[in-house]
Amino acid sequence: MLWGGGFLKSQGFKYWKEVYYHGVAGCEYQSKFLDLLNWADMRIDSAGKEVSLDGRLEELSKRYNVPLKELDSYPIVCELKAKGFK
Repeated sequence: MLWGGGFLKSQGFKYWKEVYYHGVAGCEYQSKFLDLLNWADMRIDSAGKEVSLDGRLEELSKRYNVPLKELDSYPIVCELKAKGFK
């Protein structure tokens, strides 16, 4: 989302950083809105159905044939769980 966040910044969008850092694990920038965006993204599967965080990881693992812990989304889910998101 680097391009999208940069574009929103150039347009004066207040929450451009949330879009810019969306899906980036371990980034220095933190906000409750970034957490909410990442959480919402990880709670909907590719068919648009609501799933658990673990269910979303399982779906991504099967879809891309990648072990759970090697998914780019895995550390993001771990961070969300550590903050109390379910």
